[in-house]
Amino acid sequence: MEKKVLRDCLGAKLVSHNIVSEFYDKIYYQANEDLIDIYLDLDFEDKDVLSVVSSSDQVYTPKLLGARHVDGFDKNRITKYYYYMRKWAIKYNNQIYPYELIDGDNNYLKRLLNVVEVSSKSEKDAYNFWNYICNSNINIDSLFYEDNVNVGSTLFDNNIKYIKDVSKEDIRFYNINLFDNINTNKKYDYIMMSNIIEYALGDIDKLKIVRDNLYKLLKDDGKIICSRLIYRNVDFNENELDIFKELFELEDYGSSKGYTYKKIN
Repeated sequence: MEKKVLRDCLGAKLVSHNIVSEFYDKIYYQANEDLIDIYLDLDFEDKDVLSVVSSSDQVYTPKLLGARHVDGFDKNRITKYYYYMRKWAIKYNNQIYPYELIDGDNNYLKRLLNVVEVSSKSEKDAYNFWNYICNSNINIDSLFYEDNVNVGSTLFDNNIKYIKDVSKEDIRFYNINLFDNINTNKKYDYIMMSNIIEYALGDIDKLKIVRDNLYKLLKDDGKIICSRLIYRNVDFNENELDIFKELFELEDYGSSKGYTYKKIN
């Protein structure tokens, strides 16, 4: 096992004891946001997308809608491994979500790992990660948030045939925090942020950093897709609006659905 994978295993073990850090935290087993309304209003066909990984629902959605390529980012390193667990549950068990795993069924994990055939280095790393978890007497359910307070809406609920084809690929994973300065030359048509911007909590310095990072990552006329979860059913944070309007044009879909920022060229 590579050192970085072992590091992530140890990080996950701490999370199972409710010890979290910047790069290791509990994960959502499914989206807790609306992944239908805004997404059906946008044209993903042949687009390049950067998406927060989180539960992986956010990654599968643009793929399902015809995106050419989807890269993933998350500051929580465990989300990358959950992406592969989702992939295996879909491929081998015809399950949208690995519910038995989420419920802490160690035997489910053992049975699944016994049939997994890895086809890439990234998938092998994920296999080694989950094999470590399986053999470490970790309460697997402790790696997940107990309940998604606001269960999200997706395009593939109970429709395994629609997601099976788009779940085959590896994921290019960037372990980054967009509230830190990043350097990259790659650009995207869409960036799926979930409600990450809300976590700035109105801090002007953080908002400027994340705004500038997103601007650099977007192609001309590219869009950021955001959800409102912390500020659901309340007014926008004024600092966020003031900071982003310098470089982006806002389109609000409603407090329960989310909003987009379009890059001003």
